[in-house]
Amino acid sequence: MPIDPVDVALETPGDLADEVAVSATLEQAMQSLPPEDRDALQAVTLFGLTYAEAGVALGVPTGTVKSRVFRARRALIAVLGVGRGGDQA
Repeated sequence: MPIDPVDVALETPGDLADEVAVSATLEQAMQSLPPEDRDALQAVTLFGLTYAEAGVALGVPTGTVKSRVFRARRALIAVLGVGRGGDQA
């Protein structure tokens, strides 16, 4: 059976190291967030809750969840340097 060179090219030895570095950087950025913002972001993005469901789970109004998620995303963008128009690699 022939091997597709595109499939072989997708996995390179450096990919795992890059993934570990990105994961560690993201974890550090998440830990830098205020706990209430981090909890709201995780409820919505990691656990897939709606804003209303996250509000119930966290014991806060839906609008508060929206504000916290917005703040958390904005802080992560600033810390990680996402969207600055240049290559971060």
